[in-house]
Amino acid sequence: MQIRAYIDTNIFIYAIIKHPEFGIACKDILLDITKDVFEAAGSNFVAIELLGSLSSIDTEIAKKATLNYFKADIQDLIIDTDVIEFASSINEVINIRYY
Repeated sequence: MQIRAYIDTNIFIYAIIKHPEFGIACKDILLDITKDVFEAAGSNFVAIELLGSLSSIDTEIAKKATLNYFKADIQDLIIDTDVIEFASSINEVINIRYY
């Protein structure tokens, strides 16, 4: 059975902007997706965050990254109210703060 991993937005962003500390590792993760090293999962939230965050840097790069995200071999997980409710419960327990 192949390992399945959720690929968060930061993986894409760090690879695209060539983050000094995490850029190479994130690029390697994205290359591993193309080599079927593991099964990648994501959601439309990743695409929305890619478009939004990269648009502040360059709208063309943001568009290209978002379109490439949809072309990638990434399983689209449906985020419905049950998932949001579960995430909210987890958040209450571990007290995640977004700044």
